[in-house]
Amino acid sequence: MRECRQGKESPLQPNGNLLRRGITVLFTSIRSEPRVFTAAAIASGIYALLTVATARVLGQVTDDVVIPALRKGSVPGPQLAEACFTLAAIAVVSTLAFLVRRLLGGQLQFRLQATYRRRVARRYIDAPYPWLQRRPVGEMLAVANSDVEAAWLPVARLPLLFSVVVLLVASTADMVLTDLALAGVGVLLFPAILWLNRTYQNLSAQHAITSQQYRGEVSAIAHESFDGSLAVKVLRMEDREAERFREAVHRLRRSNISFGRARSFFEPALELLPSLAVLGVILVGAARIQSGHIAAGDVVHVAYLVTVITFPLRIIGNVFKDLPRSVAGFDRVQEVLAHEFSPEPDRNIPDHAKDMNSETLELDSVSFAYPGSRSRAVDRLGLTVASGEVVALVGPTGSGKSTVAHLVAGLMDPTGGAVRWRGADLRSLPREEACGRISLAAQQSFLFDDTVRANIALRGEEDDELVRQALRAADAEDFVRALSGGLDASVGERGGRLSGGQRQRLSLARALLRKPELLILDDATSAVDAETEARILRKLQESGLASAILVVSSRRSAIDIADRVAYMENGRILDQGSPLELYQRCSPYRTLIDSYAVSKSPGSQQQNTHTAGDL
Repeated sequence: MRECRQGKESPLQPNGNLLRRGITVLFTSIRSEPRVFTAAAIASGIYALLTVATARVLGQVTDDVVIPALRKGSVPGPQLAEACFTLAAIAVVSTLAFLVRRLLGGQLQFRLQATYRRRVARRYIDAPYPWLQRRPVGEMLAVANSDVEAAWLPVARLPLLFSVVVLLVASTADMVLTDLALAGVGVLLFPAILWLNRTYQNLSAQHAITSQQYRGEVSAIAHESFDGSLAVKVLRMEDREAERFREAVHRLRRSNISFGRARSFFEPALELLPSLAVLGVILVGAARIQSGHIAAGDVVHVAYLVTVITFPLRIIGNVFKDLPRSVAGFDRVQEVLAHEFSPEPDRNIPDHAKDMNSETLELDSVSFAYPGSRSRAVDRLGLTVASGEVVALVGPTGSGKSTVAHLVAGLMDPTGGAVRWRGADLRSLPREEACGRISLAAQQSFLFDDTVRANIALRGEEDDELVRQALRAADAEDFVRALSGGLDASVGERGGRLSGGQRQRLSLARALLRKPELLILDDATSAVDAETEARILRKLQESGLASAILVVSSRRSAIDIADRVAYMENGRILDQGSPLELYQRCSPYRTLIDSYAVSKSPGSQQQNTHTAGDL
């Protein structure tokens, strides 16, 4: 199992200015959804201008209605009615603009999250098989879920940033036109909040990145433990797995507490600054009124602007507060989306490349090494499979048999040599064509949480008779008929409601459904007994659903159906021939077959029954 990486340095260190990188994320969202953002920005601009208009109306009401009423003891009716109507109209339009901005801001965020989840999922689907093998499933899920969500967390407030810009420009101009001294006090609020935001970013950036990585680690450990529940139960590892999960959760908790500690200082300070600014406006305003430079309405006007500016400035603070986590999530998402895979080969196949008279399959001096490995899993291997032929690939554990099966199936590209299909390099074939001609039934059979029919006819285009024909060839028709619901029976998550042998037979039926020209059986019947395996392989040959078969196995029942056996060790084929010929002349092959036969005998002293005559 993968151990927790405690103390390991984060691969996503802050590179460059966090604010600049955060702005890059925000501009990416604008480029992705320009229409939604434009509509939301217009609504935000209207809201900002009406906010400034409200402040000016309140100042006029103070001078024209409130002050005269205090002096005369009566309220002037016409002026009061006009003020109420104006304020009510502004409030209605402002509310509508605010509502539109909120709705479109949320739409912008959720559309981006959906788009990038689809992109990440598509990237995983298109990624080469070895690349997927090297990545924990839990971390991949964390990128597609929590990292995508974190990346676009501030986007819902993005239209408000436009509103804030409009509001700051309009309110600053309005305050300057009202009184320079009051404007100076109000404008001091802006750099104070910007300084506070910058300080917070510097304190919280690394905590946010670390927290996102620990979230991925917690997800990976949980997925691994749940997915390996059988091994955990059998080996009584519940306490160990609980401890692994506890340690990962505690690391995430400590990181979140450090992150929250920075936020706990930031938010009260953000609340305090506007209050101090309003207090400053009142004190300076009182002095300016006494000196006769301004009226009381001007102080109300500016104080109201400072008060209403506080909220959008707090929103800016909240955007900046979410930027560290947003940048961390975006970096992890981009690490997947921007990863450079091997370039796509030229899939325009010249007509002369398809020689229908050539061998169906040819491995021409094929080599392959897994990334990070010093040795080759397959080393200059040569093998042919003709149409109508059954070839068994036999060898000890770790000899490279499954790697050859994956290369032939097109799951991986060779690092040397070429896999040729009817004379054409397999890499030059369109994926759909290669998939239609070559099918792989692997030892690890995966079934979706769906019906039997849906798992066999994945594309849903084949009729039931074709499905039943494939089930008969895989010796699965009888047990499927016995299931409650038959073809419509649910197999459960990963086929959990079926036995291992039943899952393998359904996977074999799925591979046969397309009537492939080459069927690869990579220990595809290892979960059934020898008698059942022999019956499956016999029915498979009789069905004629596959033109040629490459069997990867060391089991006697699988080898018996082969026209030719190729024995390999250390990534190379040492010898090949008919089962009898190879048994007689290839000592390592004979030793492997004999040891396998003895291991399957009912008694440890029983003599090997696998003789040259039997072969």
